[in-house]
Amino acid sequence: MKYSKYISILVIFIVALSLLACLWGIITNSNEKLGEYDFKSIRGETIKINGSGLYRYESADQKLSLKVHDPITLFLGVPLLIISLILALKRNIKGRLLLTGTLGYFLYTYISYAFLRMYNELFLVYVMLMSASTIAFILCMMSFDIEKFCSYVKPKMPIRFIGGYQILLAAGLMTTWLPGIMDSLANGNPPIDLDHYNSLGYEALDLGFIVPALIISAILVLKRKPLGYLLSSVIIMLSISMNLLISVLTVFQVLDGMEMPILLMVMFPIFTVITGICLGMLLRNIKEPSNSI
Repeated sequence: MKYSKYISILVIFIVALSLLACLWGIITNSNEKLGEYDFKSIRGETIKINGSGLYRYESADQKLSLKVHDPITLFLGVPLLIISLILALKRNIKGRLLLTGTLGYFLYTYISYAFLRMYNELFLVYVMLMSASTIAFILCMMSFDIEKFCSYVKPKMPIRFIGGYQILLAAGLMTTWLPGIMDSLANGNPPIDLDHYNSLGYEALDLGFIVPALIISAILVLKRKPLGYLLSSVIIMLSISMNLLISVLTVFQVLDGMEMPILLMVMFPIFTVITGICLGMLLRNIKEPSNSI
């Protein structure tokens, strides 16, 4: 694998810093509400602030999200990163795809922590994780010979199912985020989930990067383009972690007494299952090359 030395160093660095960030967040993210207090935002809304632990300046509504995100990164993301690196170093093409997709998850996660979270003691750790994940992800993508990649895909690859699912997932993300944004623009009121934050960060990431990537990847794979196979493989593996995160968060929010739209409660668990099916299809229909590509 090209750049294996640099990728290995970066992954070890990411694992070490992720362990620090996740454990610090989990240990200090208390379930108690003793530290919560009201804060009047610049838009005149009264927001309840968490008030304790590493995420003390986050809104109380975000506390549950962070409570779920750190354990998933710790117990799913970090082990996947280690396992996929070991497989990738053995010149396993599926391991390399899994490594690239997992790095995409870490890239997404720590971009959001660096830019969207309220400033805390781990800010520089988030910046380093974002930087290392970005570089490692780019190196992994560059390590593939895109033209040769097509030859390792079996002819029976169900591209219509995989491409159609990616379009469906893009539509699901737009359905999740756009109604609230459009309602805010139409009525001149702050979006419901804005709280005391400056902007809608996750919405911007999903609508600005994930949705276009899903659509472009779907179009390319439906046309049987080599880049489409690679992008679809990486995006499907990234989607596993993201859909699982949203599904688990939705369950916790319901158990916590929050009112959730029925569509949201059903949509992302279904997406998680379908993504798993797509992942299985991809792994069954990619042949291991005789040498690295």
